[in-house]
Amino acid sequence: MKVAIVHEWLTTYAGSEKVVEQMLEVYPEADVFAMVDFLPEKDRGFLKNRKVRTSFLQNMPFAKKEV
Repeated sequence: MKVAIVHEWLTTYAGSEKVVEQMLEVYPEADVFAMVDFLPEKDRGFLKNRKVRTSFLQNMPFAKKEV
């Protein structure tokens, strides 16, 4: 069975990212998708070096800019 975990965006390690962390414990082979991934390196441990596939929004000008 192929499993994908789809998350809105990875920008901080907070509540929803902790849920993703637990889902990855249950499904360690799952692919991870997010609209954008700007998670700081210090917070990426729960991803265990997984590649996060992002949408075209990742490369849009000013995508990382906080409002």
